[in-house]
Amino acid sequence: MAGGAGDYWVRLDKVLFLVLNTNVKDESIQQHIDFINETVAYYRNAYGRPVWTIAMFHHSIFQPTNTAEEEQYVLLRNALAPCFSQNRVDLVLMGHVHSYCRTYVMDCSALAVGDTVTETCAVAGSGGSEFTKTSNGQTLYVTLNSASGSKFYPLSGEHWYAVKSEQQMVPHISCVDVDESRIIITTHRTSDMGIVDQFTLKK
Repeated sequence: MAGGAGDYWVRLDKVLFLVLNTNVKDESIQQHIDFINETVAYYRNAYGRPVWTIAMFHHSIFQPTNTAEEEQYVLLRNALAPCFSQNRVDLVLMGHVHSYCRTYVMDCSALAVGDTVTETCAVAGSGGSEFTKTSNGQTLYVTLNSASGSKFYPLSGEHWYAVKSEQQMVPHISCVDVDESRIIITTHRTSDMGIVDQFTLKK
C-alpha cells in the first residue's frame, strides 16, 4: 500500500497495527489517509475484519500541553480522527509532548476528513476507567509520557477532549494488554511502578 514515507502495517494475532511516520506532516497528510484506507481494505479482503485495530505515531493530535492548537497538529487531528473512526480504529497511541493524556472515547465518523474535530465527537459515558464500545467508529486516544526522563513538558490549560492528564516529572511506561474482548492500557511510574492511569476498552 502506498503511504507517506515510513508508513507501514503489521498483522499480529488478528490485531492490525497501523504505524504512521508523522515526521512527514503537512505535505503528506493525504498520503497517510490513503495508506490507512487502502491498508484496512486490503486487510479485510485478505484476512477478514481484525479483532482490534491499533494505530501508532509520534506527534500527538490530542495534547495536554500549550502546543495543542498549533496548526500542524490541528491539521493532523482534523484529517486523521475522522479517518480513524471511518476505518474502525479502536486505539491510537501517540507521544512527542512528553506528557500523559487519555481522551474520551471519540467518534468522528460523521465528519469528513478535514472537518473540525469538536467536543461533539466525545462519547458520553466514556470518561471513567472502562468503556464498552457501542459503535464501530469509537476510538480512544492516549498520549504517552517520556519513558527515559530526558525531558518533560508541563501541562497547560484545559482541553475538552482530555479525561486524564498527568505530568509527575517521573518517567512512565505504558503496558497494553489485548485479548479478544478487551484492551487494557496501564501506565506506571518507573520510580515505584505505581499506577498512574488504567483504562479498559471493551467490545
